[in-house]
Amino acid sequence: MNNDLETPAKFKVKRRIEKATKKLSNQPKNISHKFELAQAYESLGEFEKALGCAKDYLRILPNSFEVLALAARCLANLEKHEEANNYCMLALNNMVNHKLPGFVKLVYKLMSRIPGLRAVGHMNEVIENTYQKQENWLKEYVHWYEQSKIT
Repeated sequence: MNNDLETPAKFKVKRRIEKATKKLSNQPKNISHKFELAQAYESLGEFEKALGCAKDYLRILPNSFEVLALAARCLANLEKHEEANNYCMLALNNMVNHKLPGFVKLVYKLMSRIPGLRAVGHMNEVIENTYQKQENWLKEYVHWYEQSKIT
């Protein structure tokens, strides 16, 4: 039953890969398409391909928290733990403050009360939650790695 539910999701991801690949062929210097590909490959479990795209991106923007975290996850899934730990440390060292000032949050909250803009109010929460989850995973992985070296 679970496979039936995954089929449409996989189809969507494969379409994202096709579109991002096409965009990349038309705009080879636009590295955001590399990140799109990396995310899509990661969601399909194609960690080598995702890692390749992430590393291409990091050659141009080596301090991207999101891409460093993605590379760390891929390496962890590939059981390349020392390299994954190094990417975790780099990502944690390159974290930016993703929390918006109170005034901006208030503006978003007010905008969310306008019909048609409700999603804007939730966008900040989604961003903060995503960064928090990534930060937590990175810290937990580093902790696990350090503990596994001791034993």
